[in-house]
Amino acid sequence: MKKSIFLRAVLSASIVALAGTAAVADPPQGKIETANAADPGEQATVRKTRDEALRLDAEKLAQSRGISLGQALKAVRAQEDLGDQVAELRKEFGGRVAGISAEYSPEYKLVVLLKGNAAPNKRLLNLASGGVPVEFKTGAQSSTEELVAAFERNIDQIRTLLPTVQGIGTDEKSGEIAVVVAAPGSAAEAVRGKKDDLFKLLGHPVRIDVVDQPTNDADVRGGSKITSPSSYCTSGFTVKNSAGTTGMTTSAHCEGINTYYNPNGSTIALTHTGVEIKDADQDVEVHTSGYVERPEFYADVATTARVLTGKRLQSSTAAGNQACHRGATTGYSCGLVGLTNYQPTYAGACGTVTCSPVWITVNGDSSTACYGGDSGGPVFASQTAFGLLKGTSASGSGAGQCSFFIYMSTDRLPTGWSLVYG
Repeated sequence: MKKSIFLRAVLSASIVALAGTAAVADPPQGKIETANAADPGEQATVRKTRDEALRLDAEKLAQSRGISLGQALKAVRAQEDLGDQVAELRKEFGGRVAGISAEYSPEYKLVVLLKGNAAPNKRLLNLASGGVPVEFKTGAQSSTEELVAAFERNIDQIRTLLPTVQGIGTDEKSGEIAVVVAAPGSAAEAVRGKKDDLFKLLGHPVRIDVVDQPTNDADVRGGSKITSPSSYCTSGFTVKNSAGTTGMTTSAHCEGINTYYNPNGSTIALTHTGVEIKDADQDVEVHTSGYVERPEFYADVATTARVLTGKRLQSSTAAGNQACHRGATTGYSCGLVGLTNYQPTYAGACGTVTCSPVWITVNGDSSTACYGGDSGGPVFASQTAFGLLKGTSASGSGAGQCSFFIYMSTDRLPTGWSLVYG
């Protein structure tokens, strides 16, 4: 989805989630030394504080979950503080883990679904923002590892059985394989009727999720922000390589991008670094400019920036966590993480190779928007980077009513490049 948002450190726009871990920061980088000038065409930008950013995300969460603003604030603060503790839970229980998810009512908590019947005692994670209960549920028929191995092993047969399959992952709340199939109108019933055949093939709990619209990379749309001669995308986050060069990320499927648009409409020429990867687990490229790329990204308002302070890894992302994105087409909206080991299967999703089950989906509701032009934009929570938006399943027009969007985790930035923090 093509379009941009700014050259201030992240040139804005798309990827995720209330992941069950707080920001994981790279080692301190100190002041960015650059010969580049400050951009004279950029409007004066107001910077959000951490509390302001958390409150805005909490307002979205309260609306989508039907909870009070006070409950939502506690939840987003807890999510911000969780750090690596979700990843540590996955490691502790190893091959028994069938999923880790977040719940919001009557209180924010993590739920760990385990294979087998031996139930660990409940525990409390002590965070700076307060305690987060961890509840263990047992009785899952299969572990996440077993479910992923089953659908990877049978991907060709799944495509034969369901030719319009868009992607596959595991539901961390139910312990099922979730198969996403595009089947508009009357075709949906026939698709759902193949569930028994799918279960016989996979040998594990499975369900079929039917969507009206196929998934697409945020591809060609006429317009602006980060543009090529024929299309646009959204800029993502500012990165830095080992030589000290800073640049701006977007999606690799945003081909031919050469111009960045400031919020005031002025433009900056972009130079492709040669870093462009679209393969089984990456969809990312890097551009430089003649100006300072700052460790900031536009989020809720196109002239209001958030300073990037950390990142969330795939292993620390829990189903049900809130993830927000900004896109050049649809602006700022949020959803909840759906599948954390998603394997896109739509045509061309990973170029000429089969996608790996390492992508993350964010489910939309009536307030979530995504559409063409949003690709490459930042996915985040508060001031924490989750990744770059890759693709969407959306209906409507540029308003982009969003069934779900897909993002590439920050784990998979190009080798030698890391996020820049303020």
